[in-house]
Amino acid sequence: MSLRRLYARFFAMIYDPFMHSIERRVLSHHRKELLQGLHGRIIEIGAGSGANLSFYVTSTVNEIIAVEPNRQLWQRAEEKLKQLADALHIRPLHAGIEEPSVSKAIGDESVDAVVCTLVLCTIPHPKQTIEKIYRWLKPGGHLVVLEHIRSHQRSTAFFQDLFTPAWRLAADGCHLNRATDVALRESGLLLKEEAYFKYMLPFYRAVYTKGATSTKTGP
Repeated sequence: MSLRRLYARFFAMIYDPFMHSIERRVLSHHRKELLQGLHGRIIEIGAGSGANLSFYVTSTVNEIIAVEPNRQLWQRAEEKLKQLADALHIRPLHAGIEEPSVSKAIGDESVDAVVCTLVLCTIPHPKQTIEKIYRWLKPGGHLVVLEHIRSHQRSTAFFQDLFTPAWRLAADGCHLNRATDVALRESGLLLKEEAYFKYMLPFYRAVYTKGATSTKTGP
């Protein structure tokens, strides 16, 4: 077994226990508020161990395409799916978001919502990913995000920059210092709602929408 696969298995084993406290105290509340209004065909990027699964409303969600390259992590999600009272129609894609097979499986202007929770910190090319999200969304579709971000306070941002190289190695490529909120405002998507909060790290939750026409506009 390769070192990469060993690490993927180890990361899958520790992720839920590591996140348990912050999920219970803070994040689950935000996940619930963001996800319960979604409907139709949904793409979840970095579905991970399935932290969002219990918050989707099965009566309004037709399909969830769960993009998750870590198969060991997705096995944890499958265990959670078995515990749900109502079945969700899930189609997993075990590939990185940058792989052509993902875009081919989704198609342009074909989804009602894209969900990104604690993933834009990790993917290799966030700007290109946001551009793909724009293409995939139907006009009027929504992008839902819940991410930790680069602090707007210079002193905190300094330490985020300082610790990010080591943290990336330990946390499967996670960047502590990505200014995801800034990147989203420059995406051409229209801001519908947003909120900032802090729990050890600065966090950002928001809902963006694609305009009624598919013409991309400035921020």
